[in-house]
Amino acid sequence: MHGFLLDTRFFEHQVAALSSGYRVICLDARGHGRTVDSGFPFTFWNQADDVLAMMDALRIETAILGGMSQGGFTALRVALTAPHRVAGLILIGTDGAAYTPRQVAEYRFAFGQWVTEPVVDDLVVTLAASMIGGTRDQQQVWIDRWRADDRTRLVEAVECLLGRDSIESAVGAITCPALIIRGGADQAFSDSAVGALRSQLGGETQLETIDAPLASHSVNWTHPELVTPLIQEWLKTAAA
Repeated sequence: MHGFLLDTRFFEHQVAALSSGYRVICLDARGHGRTVDSGFPFTFWNQADDVLAMMDALRIETAILGGMSQGGFTALRVALTAPHRVAGLILIGTDGAAYTPRQVAEYRFAFGQWVTEPVVDDLVVTLAASMIGGTRDQQQVWIDRWRADDRTRLVEAVECLLGRDSIESAVGAITCPALIIRGGADQAFSDSAVGALRSQLGGETQLETIDAPLASHSVNWTHPELVTPLIQEWLKTAAA
């Protein structure tokens, strides 16, 4: 499950590496990629229900769920909604807290422009630097996609993102094994925020920080050579 403004293509490096040994399924969140929404408000709890509905449709009883950023918000809520169906969690650049009022104000300003302004070239470049990180070539892939997208379709997704509730007091009930990965230069989720999630989860949890040049929020996209082996090694135990 991908982060905000991204889609299933965000995991192409991991899909290529893991598909020979695992069944890997990616889905576009509401308003992203090939998934549309009804135009009515929704929450990450609704998106957790989407994941469970997809699992039902594919006759998947249990799965290890992976989520980056907002994908992690959804994955955690699936684990709270239906713990018996989640065998493990892979969480990249995410946490269980709600945004602070300051973060809500900052994101509302930026994403408000995103969905209403006809030209957002400067904003696109700024968001790519903070949300993707890595090299300019790695950012350019998403810059080009964002410029080609219909940005107005994200109105309800913005409200979902900004209105997420805190589940910090609840995640202790999640007892499945978890792997948490954070880019060392991630500005969206601090070391302390991700460390807090590790301590809050109720199961065996492994935290890995990618302290490499340009390793920021989208570290599995920008540094797959470091992130994917961590996932593969963790899966040997978690998926056994």
